[in-house]
This record gives sequence, C-alpha cells and structure tokens, in this order.
Amino acid sequence: MKTEEYKKRYIKNYLDQESEIQRGINQLEIWNKYMSTILADKLKLEEYSRVIEDLTYIINAKKLERYAVRQLFEEEEIQSTMENIVRNWDQVRSTISKFFITKIYRESSMENTVQVIKNIIASEREMLKRMSAIG
Repeated sequence: MKTEEYKKRYIKNYLDQESEIQRGINQLEIWNKYMSTILADKLKLEEYSRVIEDLTYIINAKKLERYAVRQLFEEEEIQSTMENIVRNWDQVRSTISKFFITKIYRESSMENTVQVIKNIIASEREMLKRMSAIG
C-alpha cells in the first residue's frame, strides 16, 4: 500500500471515530476542571500520586499518533498541531513531576498547567477540524 492510501485510510478511520474523539475532548474538559481543583491544593495534589502514570499513558499514545501524522501528512498545520499537543502534554507532566520530586509547590506553575491543558483541548479541536477539512 502506498503512503497516499495509508493517509486516506488514516483520515477515514479518524473521521469514523469523530464522535468518540469529540467525547474524549469533552471528557478532557471535565478532567481539566477536576485537575484545576487538585492543582490548586498542594495536599490534594500529593494524594493524586498516580497522575504521572496517567499522563505517561496519554503522552505515549499521543507520541504514537504524532509518528503516524509525521509519516502520512505533509501539511505543516497538521504536523504543528500534533507537535503542540505532545509538547504541551510533556510540559504538564514535567511541571507536576517536578512537584513530586522536589516537594516544592508553586501556585503559579500549577495555574499555568491548567492553562496548558486548555491549550491542549483547543489543539485537539483544531486537529479534528483540520482532519474534517481534508477528509
């Protein structure tokens, strides 16, 4: 199968899952509201120690998705959107990991993390929009 055929199949599969992807984005918004309360409270954050494991799972899945996008799409907008998603998830994990390693809680860093997750949500919506436009 040629790259163009894989690309068409990828887009078709992506768009076949559009409602599931939208549901995932909506769940991410709910999770971000939950995380904003966790990140605003040092004690609550300390109790949610498995967050790093959860973030690692998400990042690994997004890196796999990024690999497919790099291989199949020449469109700079799609590649940069995917790069932003992965980079922002890495930033979220890095900030939270730093807290667990150093035990130093920085409120401004945690507030910024909530905004970074909002940026991820916007990028995920943008990716869905771009895929719909070319599919």
